[in-house]
Amino acid sequence: MSKRVCAVSFSQIDDDPRVLRAINALRDEGYDVLPVGYGYGLTHSVMDMKEKLSIALRKLPAKFLFGPGAELGYWLKGENRLLYKRILETKPHIIHANDWNTLPAVAHAAKKLGVPFVYDSHEFAVGQGAHKRLWNIVYPAYIRQLEKRYIGKAADITTVSHGIAKLLQQAYDLPKLPTVLRSTPDFVEVQARKTDADCILVQYNGIFTSGRGLQNLMRSVPLWPENFRLRLTGCGRPLAYETMLKQLAVELGVADRVEFVPFIPHDQLIAHANEADIGICFGQGNTDQLKYALPNKAFEYVMAGLMVVCGPGPELKRLIDEYGHGVSLPDNAPETLANALKELSAPIVDQHKQNAIKAAKDLCWENEKKELLAIYRNLNK
Repeated sequence: MSKRVCAVSFSQIDDDPRVLRAINALRDEGYDVLPVGYGYGLTHSVMDMKEKLSIALRKLPAKFLFGPGAELGYWLKGENRLLYKRILETKPHIIHANDWNTLPAVAHAAKKLGVPFVYDSHEFAVGQGAHKRLWNIVYPAYIRQLEKRYIGKAADITTVSHGIAKLLQQAYDLPKLPTVLRSTPDFVEVQARKTDADCILVQYNGIFTSGRGLQNLMRSVPLWPENFRLRLTGCGRPLAYETMLKQLAVELGVADRVEFVPFIPHDQLIAHANEADIGICFGQGNTDQLKYALPNKAFEYVMAGLMVVCGPGPELKRLIDEYGHGVSLPDNAPETLANALKELSAPIVDQHKQNAIKAAKDLCWENEKKELLAIYRNLNK
């Protein structure tokens, strides 16, 4: 009988590439994986008085969320109670928790069932919204208390970069460094498209939201050489942010040089990105989360055979220095990006694109998943 794994996430699982890759890797290894999350049977509960109280509690000043306050706030939220119930119903042998918001429910379910759980921290959670003033007032203390209480109960911990692994170890005095599982895509063999010197296309993949440097990116476009164009593929969260970006393009007089493409399914994203020449990672802010992030898009660009231009950050810079497939900028100023693009010719871009094609053979999920499978084999000893 195969071991049953309950993979838990509050994301839309069927549209979450990191969660899906882990699920598929474990299934290929022979595990019976039962996902619990949006898209797989976990539905939003109706907002009732307890829900309203929960929201009010979580918006109190951070000092009131220390100790039992954080725990109470978590369990007052109906979807967390529902999550706990659904985990128990799967009767798993191992639970796989994705991100801090599943951690208390998973830890309690694991204790009740007498099974181990693995915790995958997709971000440095206490800093993930640090660029937002209101979020920074309320949530770090709330998240820190929950994560501190339960992270040490995990049989193993994984995260997305070496920098975030070190932050987690220091923040919670972990006995060993979390295992790094970078968010690399499945290997897809593509050809680097020869760059057209008359039209060099810069690609952005992902959500249009604050903290991703998109306003600075847009303000940079008027400073670009005339043969450079920008294509943004994704969707606004909220939609009003996307509307604002489009209006900004009009105000800056570059609407004819900027294309917005609606969300592309993940299994088509590499082929779509391959139509471009340069992939942009241009985060905004100087928080620990942004500094040490290794976003999906950085690896998607590599797999698509694109040159990568990224903002400051030691993790992304280390990859670019190792594989020579792009340029790391010293800051996120619009002028800095524009000056870097002015230094690029079609032959230079083509050389970086060839290096990306070579790097893709290393920076793929087929290599990365070996660490995940080793963790699970160890749990089965």
